[in-house]
Formats: sequence, structure tokens, C-alpha cells
Amino acid sequence: MVLRRLLPLIPPIVVPLVALVLVAGPAPSSTAATRPTVRVALSATDVAAGTTVTATARVRGGAARQRVSLQRRTGSTWTKVVTRRLPRKGAGTVRFPVTAVPGTTTYRVVLARQGSTPGRRGTAFSVTGRTSGGPVAPEPPSTRLVSHRSTGATTGDDKSTDPSISADGRYVVFESFAADLLPGGDNGYGQVYLWDRATDGLTLVSHRTDGTPGAGQSLHPAISADGRYVAFQSSAGLGGLPPSGSPELWRWDRQQDSLARLTSGSLDGQGVLLPAISADGSAVAFVSGSTNVGPGAGAPGADDIFLWRAPSTFVLVSHGVGNANGASAYPAISADGHHVAFESKASNLVAAPGGQEDTNARSDVFLWDDAMISTSEPILVSTDKTGLNAATGGGQGAFWPSVSADGDLVAYETDATNVLPQTDWETTKDVFVWNRDTPATQVLVSRATNPGTNGNTSAFNPTMSADGSRIVFMARPDDLTGTGTFIVSPMLWTRATGQFTNLSPGLAATDPDGATISVTLAASGSYAAFSTIATNLVAGVSDTNATEDVYVHGPLG
Repeated sequence: MVLRRLLPLIPPIVVPLVALVLVAGPAPSSTAATRPTVRVALSATDVAAGTTVTATARVRGGAARQRVSLQRRTGSTWTKVVTRRLPRKGAGTVRFPVTAVPGTTTYRVVLARQGSTPGRRGTAFSVTGRTSGGPVAPEPPSTRLVSHRSTGATTGDDKSTDPSISADGRYVVFESFAADLLPGGDNGYGQVYLWDRATDGLTLVSHRTDGTPGAGQSLHPAISADGRYVAFQSSAGLGGLPPSGSPELWRWDRQQDSLARLTSGSLDGQGVLLPAISADGSAVAFVSGSTNVGPGAGAPGADDIFLWRAPSTFVLVSHGVGNANGASAYPAISADGHHVAFESKASNLVAAPGGQEDTNARSDVFLWDDAMISTSEPILVSTDKTGLNAATGGGQGAFWPSVSADGDLVAYETDATNVLPQTDWETTKDVFVWNRDTPATQVLVSRATNPGTNGNTSAFNPTMSADGSRIVFMARPDDLTGTGTFIVSPMLWTRATGQFTNLSPGLAATDPDGATISVTLAASGSYAAFSTIATNLVAGVSDTNATEDVYVHGPLG
């Protein structure tokens, strides 16, 4: 099973108040003395690409719940990235996470007009993202083979899948069962590799101290947004430690080429599955049915979601007032590591009188944050149009969440038919975006542009950019746009326009000759990595393995 990513966590950048970059809106004139004021403080302006900085907007003179938007400039056009609301008192601070992409990007904060309260535009500000080699020259969009042999133009002899990508698109990690990607083979097990865009070379992540592949399955890698750390599950003996009976949680440091086992090495049950890593690698969410994960983690009776936080703290995530009465899976973690979205078949995670209700006997999506105490409930995300009750109408439920950098947005898939006010008579899966500020008004992502309703076939496996402005998922292009192939492909949705882009066109504008199996989006929204059985995406590539291979596409316009 393939896991979607995104999980940036960048701890707050501590900057003395005098060092904050303040960007003030124009001073009001004497004829506009009652207009609100907007000032923006940036935690940093020149950082490594993939780093998430915070733009804190301080607003005075606004109206209660007035909309405040972060906008990005492309050429002469301003595009809305994300919208927040002022507190009920009409003044205060609104924080926007901004993930630095290679080069310099210009933003502004805009206070929308509300009734008799005027709007206000803050002065534009810029954030520069730098790579280790300095500023990055513009690169035309292209598709490149990631899982290749040393020649660079030949796929491996077996399956490569489950990619995860750094925020700047430079690094892609993936699992592979191919024995010929690097000299020395794969030791007969699945291994984890890292691809570097700058060199087009591969590095074996799951290695022993002598550099040879581990003798055990190493699977489901997740790379931090800054590209330094890779979390994965493995039962192999790595980094000088003996093999384990069940998969354990490992973290590789790319800069040091060092491996650390984060769990005990003696987990009972099935061990660790499906890790998701924060932006700076200091927090990892994962699935486990083990009863001895760590101190304070509880003793789950079924698969639960846990959070590891450096250096050695474990927290049980999938709980309500008591332990969950059903299995949970597929965690997604926010950039700052404070929020975890997950799917669960438990029916007792929300059960407080007068609160949300989960009575649909299906899988649902929930959102947890670290402000919760051990006896409090998560938020039910996959609700019906009321925002209070678990959505119904489908036969399966809600799955595969992806969470924005600040934890305010969650994308997920569901076959429920009553998420929106109008009934969806199609029982195929659709992709929705839930907003913490407006939980009863969800956005249908997989809304066909022709004829303007839900697609008739399923859309699934969404991954969201850090700011929520872009989402990739898998669907049939012809179903969403009325044109293109009927083969399942990686589709990019842009919130500002509502338009779709197929990220895997075949050569010479032909259709791909195989389906996409998984897709993930960089936190910056500038690159996407995917696995596919298509063989006609890149000129000159020899692909005869008749199975999945990993590709990367970008930069995305």
C-alpha cells in the first residue's frame, strides 16, 4: 500500500523581536482614517529552499471574522494562496506558513472588505529559497525517470514505488525491489533509495555499516521537507544493530549518512507501518499494533497512530476519551509537527454529548493536535453538510488524509454522498478539502469542469501542498475535463483557478500507456513524484520490467 506524504514540520524560528522584518501597509490618509491597518512580521526572508517561515499579519480596525488572505504574485497576477479570518473582536494576529521555493517569491496579505468595513492591502514582501549550490536557474517543466540504473536511461528489473519528495523537488526517496539499481544488488529484500536531482544519482538509504543492503524489508520512506531526514520502516539490521522480528521505525540523516532506530528494537505484534515525517524531521507519525511502542503510549488493542518526537518521546494519537475501539491507519503530519490527520474505523473517538457524532459504521478521517490531552477528542473531519455528523451514503467511508502546514486544512477521499448540501448520486470516491474555520462548507476538488459536476469515476489518494493552494490526486483526465485519456493519471488541482493538469502525458502529446499507481506533491507545490506502469513518458528510456517505476515532474507553473 502506498502512502501519501507531506509532512513538513518546521519548528518555530525563534527570532528576537527587533530582528523581525516588518512590512506595513500604506499609512492611511486623513480621508481614510478609519481604514484598518495591516502589518506583517516575517520570521525570516532568506532561507534554505523547503524551509517554512511564518508571516504574521497584525490587523487593527477590522470587523469580526473578516477574511484575511495570503496572495502570491506570478508575473503581474496575484493568486490567493490561503484565507483565514480575524478573531471575533475584529483585531489581532493571523499567521500564514510560507514554504520557501527555489528563487525569490513575492507575497502580500490582503484584508477583504466586509460590509461597511473597508478592505486593506498590505505591502508586498518576498521570501527567498536557496539551495546548497546557491540560487537556482529557471528550469523548464519536464518529466524525469527517478528509479533507474547507473546509466540513467534504464529502469530497474523490478518494482519501484511509494515516492516521497523534498519541498524544493531536489530529493526523491522511494522503495524498490529491483536488484540492479546500484552495484551490490538488493540482498533479496525491498530497499529504500534517495535520488538527487542535481546529480541524477541514487544513494542506498537502508544500508549496513559496510554500505551493503540490509537483510530485511525496508519500506515506506518519507523525506522531510528540508531534505535532510528520511523515516522508514525496516526489520533489517542496519547501522550496526541486529535485525528485528517486526518492522521498527528508522531515521536516516542524509548529511551525516547515519541511521538511528527510533523504536526499541523489540516491538511485539506487527511493529511499525507507514511513517510520515515533519518538515525538519523532528517528529514522525506512524501506525502500530504493538503494545510496547514507548513510555506513555498506551496499550492499543488494534492498529493505532503514534507520534514520535525527538529525542525519544512517544504519544498515542488515535484516542478519544478512552482507547479507540477500531483500527486506525495512514497518518499525515503537519509541517510544524503539531497536527496529525488519520483515518480510523473506530466509532468512539468523538462521543461527547452535544458534540460530533460518528454512527456511520465506516472509516472516517480525524484531526488531532498536540494541545489535546489524553482524555480529549480529535476533530471529525469527514462530516456531512452539517459539520457535526459522520458523512454517509457510500459503502466504504473516508480515507487517505493530507494536512496543510498549519493544520487548518485537510484533503481526503470519500464515497459519501451527503458531504455537500446537494446530494451526490454517484457513489464513486471524490476528493474534498475540509477547513477548520468552516467545517460545514467543504470544497469538492474532483468537480468535473465538463459538465461541472462530480466526476463519474473515482478520484483518490490526495496530497496537499503546505499552503493548501495545490492538490495532486489520481483520476481519469477524461472524466474531469471531458478530454484526454481514460487511463488513471496524476492530476494537479489549483485552488485559485479550479483547473486540472495531467502530470503524466505521453511522448508527443500521446496518452500514457499505463496507469499511475501513486502520486505525491512537494510541500512547495512545485514538483510531483509518482509511480506508474506507463513506459512512454520520457524519450530514450528503456522500460521492460512490466511494473511500477518512479518519475518526477516539474517545476509546475
